Amino acid sequence: MKQCPIDSKLIDSTSSRITAGIVTALLLISSSTGLIFNLSIFLFLAIDFYSRAFRNSKFSLLGNLSRKVRDLLKIKPLMINAGPKKFAAKIGFIFSTMLLIYSVTDLVMLKSVFLIFFASCAFLESAFSFCVGCKMYEISTDLGLVKSSNSSVKINRLK
Repeated sequence: MKQCPIDSKLIDSTSSRITAGIVTALLLISSSTGLIFNLSIFLFLAIDFYSRAFRNSKFSLLGNLSRKVRDLLKIKPLMINAGPKKFAAKIGFIFSTMLLIYSVTDLVMLKSVFLIFFASCAFLESAFSFCVGCKMYEISTDLGLVKSSNSSVKINRLK
């Protein structure tokens, strides 16, 4: 059995997947719009990811919208460990900020690479519940690069 570090806090995976779907849509829209709209989308995403990563997720507009959609569709929440999702939100904040910077500085190739990778990660989470940032969190904690959110709490996970 492999030990998987977890956070003592829980988060709704269903809402996270809906949020990822909205992020995917916004990133796809940004790929076919002008600079001002791009900057608006990337700034909005950076602020939203920041609120989920470093503040209380109740301040996240996308998080609140996702919970409303989930409730409207009468889908039950699926509570999971919050640590990896917070780590993934930090990565989302970094990617959103980098897209904003690359847009302003007209670094088209870097912007395209970040946009494709970011949209792919959001799509994988939304469609298949595969969180790339969560996998990075798991690897980082295994290697000792990142300290688990609550290292005293562990669960067993089959290999």
